Amino acid sequence: NGRLTDLLSLAISCALILLTHIPSCIVAFPGLGLYFILIIDLENALKSIAKFTIAIVLAVTAAFFHLVHLLVEVNWVRHSTEQYSVGFYDYRRHLFPIISNFSTVRNDYDVYFMWLLDLPIVLSILLFLPLLFCLLWSRGYLGNRFDRKFLFAVIVTGALSIFMLSSVSGFIWDAIGLLRMIQFPWRFLLLASLMSTVAFAVAISILLRRFPRHKRLIFYPTIAIVFCIVLFDVAENILMAGPLNREAFYERMVDKRAEDGCPCWWPAWAKIEAFENKEPISSEG
Repeated sequence: NGRLTDLLSLAISCALILLTHIPSCIVAFPGLGLYFILIIDLENALKSIAKFTIAIVLAVTAAFFHLVHLLVEVNWVRHSTEQYSVGFYDYRRHLFPIISNFSTVRNDYDVYFMWLLDLPIVLSILLFLPLLFCLLWSRGYLGNRFDRKFLFAVIVTGALSIFMLSSVSGFIWDAIGLLRMIQFPWRFLLLASLMSTVAFAVAISILLRRFPRHKRLIFYPTIAIVFCIVLFDVAENILMAGPLNREAFYERMVDKRAEDGCPCWWPAWAKIEAFENKEPISSEG
């Protein structure tokens, strides 16, 4: 709409993603690009493309200092070695349905963890269904041309994200090496959950306009679905997090800095024997 605040907000959001989590960038930026292409107003296409480009350039410029270090040092980290692209870390094992790819796992926690990933994917798919119904049987209530483009962009972007995290997209993962860097295809839930939530909210408002005499029939199932999602989040994320008081946190985390931690983030040349050297500074020659 031409406002400078919108352009700066997009640039800041993209820069923060670049600075905080690179795998999320690999997922979010193509999705953002697709959404932009689908929703762009052809009458003002050049103006919109210019603003979008400026926002991306500003974001990359703001995060450039971090990207330089990343590109130079990524091969120094053990996480980039072959060791962390096979076995559990093999991207093929994390394509939906994930639980079917770990049929040989006997650890109860691992099985529970796989279900914990599959269930949000199923919920995201279900949230798209009301909007699909509206697109097929309630077209007259979708609003003006811009509203229809918005709905189309949401459902296409969401459908693509669901496709990319499913086993059907395996041939794409095999062909594009950059995708494999994110290791876990279920990271596309970042897009799928966002688009499914928007799709569900918009679909309910359309259905309420389409069937004004059946508001209770629409309202009660909606409340039930929202309640189930909130219950899942509370039971499986908040309560399972196991909050710690200050003393317990220091005992488990802060006071254990001298331990080895996660080897996947060690430098590629690091060795476990180095922890036997307790000297603050050690050098030769």
